[in-house]
Parts: sequence; C-alpha cells; structure tokens
Amino acid sequence: MDEVAAAWGNLTASRLEFLSELAALDRERGFEYDGHTSTAAFLMHRCGMSARRARREVFLARSLERMRLVWSSVGSGRLSFDQAVVLAFAQHRLPDQFGADEEMLVDAGGLSVGTAPRNSTTSSASTTLPNALPPPNPIPLPA
Repeated sequence: MDEVAAAWGNLTASRLEFLSELAALDRERGFEYDGHTSTAAFLMHRCGMSARRARREVFLARSLERMRLVWSSVGSGRLSFDQAVVLAFAQHRLPDQFGADEEMLVDAGGLSVGTAPRNSTTSSASTTLPNALPPPNPIPLPA
C-alpha cells in the first residue's frame, strides 16, 4: 500500500513539474520554434493529446502564476491535485473574489475526509454531522 501512495505522490510531483515546464513554454512562445500556432497545438502534435486535454493542461499551466499558494500547497501535499483543479476553475470564473479568499480556500481544502475530526464513539456520518442524510439504499446488482 505504501508503494501505491508513494507512486501517487511521484505522479503529482511529475504533473507539477510538467505544468511548470509547460507554463514556461507558453510564456516564452516556445511552441513557435516547431511552427505550432499555440501551446495546445504543440501538445496535440508532440504529446499526442486530444484537443480538450491539451487546452485543459494549458489552462492549468497558466493558473500556476495566479494561484501560487494553491499550487505550492499541492506540492507540499496539503491539497490534492484534483482540489487545485477545482480551485483553478473557481479562480477563472471569479478572479477578484478568489484573490481575496485564496488563503481561506486553501485552508478549507486542506480539510478532507481523511483529516476531518471524527466522533470517537462511531464513524457514522449521520452522528458526526447533525443534519446529514442517511446513506442511500444500495442498488441491487443483477445475479
């Protein structure tokens, strides 16, 4: 199990390094060297990405500069990569509000299911959260 968690951490570190390199390529317009019209076009041609995936990676790479606290929190393991992606979309939609609240959002994002305080007598969500809904009935699977 530790090997899987370590591999996941290595994957996250590699993704951050990739985004950092991609941000530099985009900022310096390095994609033009090979005749590409955009960073996304470069990724599609040289890395075999779909257009959608390439645009998403460019979007995330560009967010590195605007969201330094978020991405450094990913690097330190305080936030997950997926949490940072959600915050990147929030920052894109509401840049002024996000800028004012980035620190609070990072603090809130650091409280995940794995780190949230639990009731010592039971781990049932319905007893630790006063207004929680009971778990749904399981869907019967065909035999």
